[in-house]
Amino acid sequence: MNCKHCGAPLPTGALSCPYCTASTPYAEKNLEELTRQRKKASLGTLKNASLGLATLLYFFTFGFYGSLWYLLRLRSFNALDPKVTFPFPAVLANFLVTLCFLAFLMIDNSILQATFGLTADGVSDLMGWSMLLAMGVATYVAFAFRRILQNYAAKHLERSVAVQTIAPSGVMTFLFGALYLQATVNRMIAMELLNPQL
Repeated sequence: MNCKHCGAPLPTGALSCPYCTASTPYAEKNLEELTRQRKKASLGTLKNASLGLATLLYFFTFGFYGSLWYLLRLRSFNALDPKVTFPFPAVLANFLVTLCFLAFLMIDNSILQATFGLTADGVSDLMGWSMLLAMGVATYVAFAFRRILQNYAAKHLERSVAVQTIAPSGVMTFLFGALYLQATVNRMIAMELLNPQL
């Protein structure tokens, strides 16, 4: 094979011409392969998962699995649309708030009263506010991830079809968050809109 730029003979597999440094067809093929490998690595956590197992994990961990699901899949979701990235601090806040709420549930009320100098009513208020905060942050994160999936689908489908097909229910997003989004990821993989295996 000869260089398309200067006509010099190219060594087999050369990425650039040794005479004029122009890229070769091998370099273009390698670039495509590197791009495919990077995309595959970034979408690695978006897999077709068992909803039964996810549901069990979600309810047996009192919703903690949902926070962990968002944290583990943040990089993959951000790779779907590099222009609109979801901030890591928001997902980390969701994780930590949920963890604190679960810790408050597991700790005896008398320990909370002694540690924070609260009355029984104060502990009850602390539990209520921490639950509301956990639910609020989780809802925000769920709707943001839903929007990322819909924006990604809109690149391949008409926008109105994407919104009506990909996680269309706001009620389900609110009530089930990560479980509903995992079901949506499963559906997108089945529709071949999302293919982490490339």
